[in-house]
Parts: sequence; C-alpha cells; structure tokens
Amino acid sequence: MLTGGEHRLIVPAPDLGPGALVGDYLVEQAHAGGGFATVYRATHIETRRIVAVKLLHLGLAGSPKLLRRFYREVELVGRLRHPNIVECLGFGEHTDGRPYLAMEWLDGATLSELVRERGRLTVRDAVRVIRELCAPLDATHAIGVVHRDLKASNVIAVPEHGWYRLTLVDFGIAKLLDPEVADGAALTTVGVRVGSPHCMAPEQIRGEAVDARADIYALGVLFYQLLTGAPPFIGASADEVEDLHLSAAPPSPSSIVSVPASIESIVLTCLEKDPSRRFGTVTDLRAALGRASADQG
Repeated sequence: MLTGGEHRLIVPAPDLGPGALVGDYLVEQAHAGGGFATVYRATHIETRRIVAVKLLHLGLAGSPKLLRRFYREVELVGRLRHPNIVECLGFGEHTDGRPYLAMEWLDGATLSELVRERGRLTVRDAVRVIRELCAPLDATHAIGVVHRDLKASNVIAVPEHGWYRLTLVDFGIAKLLDPEVADGAALTTVGVRVGSPHCMAPEQIRGEAVDARADIYALGVLFYQLLTGAPPFIGASADEVEDLHLSAAPPSPSSIVSVPASIESIVLTCLEKDPSRRFGTVTDLRAALGRASADQG
C-alpha cells in the first residue's frame, strides 16, 4: 500500500563508508538514497564546510543515458541561482569514474517528514508554503526548465526565524523546454513517462510534452497533502495511482478537513486534468493565493 503517497523504489545500499574521499570531500555518512544516486553528508577537507555529495550508484555508471541525465542535473543546478533552490558548489568524478555533485548541506527535514511527524498543516501555513515555493519555481520556469518531480520529499524545510527556509532540491529529471538549449541526445522523449506516480500530471503520465503547468499540478498535489495530511490519490500500486490521476476526480479537501471555499477552489484548479484549465503560471497561482488570503483576513 502506498499509504504516504510516495512511490517506493528498491534503493541500492550505499557503497561508500565514513572516511571515503570523493574529490575534495570526506564522507561522513550516507544521508539519503534513490534509484539513481546516493547523497552523502561530507566535509570539504580544506574549508571544513559540511556539504551534500550526490554520487551516481556504482551499478549505473556504465549507462550513457544515466550519465547524461546526471550531467544535465549538474548543468541545471549550476544555472539556477535562487535562495530557495539548492546551491551547487562543484562537481567532478570519483576515482572509479562516477560523477558527483557537491551541494550546500541543508540541515532540516523534508516536507514529507514534517507532515508525517506533525500531521497536516494549518490552512495558513499550507498557503504560506505554496506561496513561497512559487518563487523558486518561477525562477526555474523563467529559464525554460520544468522540475517534473516536485513533491514533499524534494522540498527541504530548514528552521529559520520561527518559520522555515524552504529549498527545492533534486533536478535529476528536470526538463529543458527550449529545443535550442536542450542536448541533442534527448534524455526524455514524448511517449516516455518520467516522474513520481503520486505527483505526476496526467499529460506527464501519458508521456506527452510538458510545460510549467505540470509543475503547477504537482504543487496542487503538495497543497492537498499539506492541507489534508495525504495526497489526493492513494493506491495499492503505482499503476493504480497513475490511473486515478488520469481519470478520477480528487476528493474535495473540504470533505476531509475544514478548508475555505476560495482555497479549495485554488487546489482543485491546480489539479485540473486539462492543463489549459489550470493556472497558466506560478505567478497567477501566487496572485490567487494572495487574494484568497486577503479575503480570509
């Protein structure tokens, strides 16, 4: 059962232990892993700065497609400069030839961890989270990039001044929209599904071309999860969840918790099956949230 809405992958065990050297970084411990790479907490051997080092799994190093995907992430994170997007500190190759990406260390919890520990957020806090995530997404879309894997586990919340600094991470499957900028050997093509089942827009599930509105759909999934404590669609398998995204109407948030009608309307607009019925940009979404918040006093 995908009770938390997250698609669980079989993740290889970390192959580096404490004391291993990756470039100029000394590994302290494995921090997180996915089907693609492991993120290690490490320290720069000269500056002593704590960083996150993302290293491709050993068994995947021979795949040209995955290597291109990794270097695409390096390129995109290096181009994206925003206080709410993880900072790229450098990249290189491990002694065994695997590429790595060094990023700022974020000493916080993911939004999925916060919801799991605290339960659903208040309407006010959920609105604040979504409004603040609009800024880094706007910066991302402005340079022709769609994240395509926006979800609670890809947002790190670092406690700061009684609230959180929210940081968007993991651009491993981000999509360049401009064909003049995109690599000639495309990493993804129409007809190929890429993303996490519980937060993918219908057009993404169908393998169709995507634009910024796919991220807006994912924001709607996240908004729903923050408000109710669970994503709109939960199933026994990834295929079942995808089918629900394609054909089922999400239960109204107000049928689960008390949510103002203006906020519920925004959530459901984000979750429209037809991209043309969603907000066209995150700027439009943020403006709607501002108006709804003002109406609530």
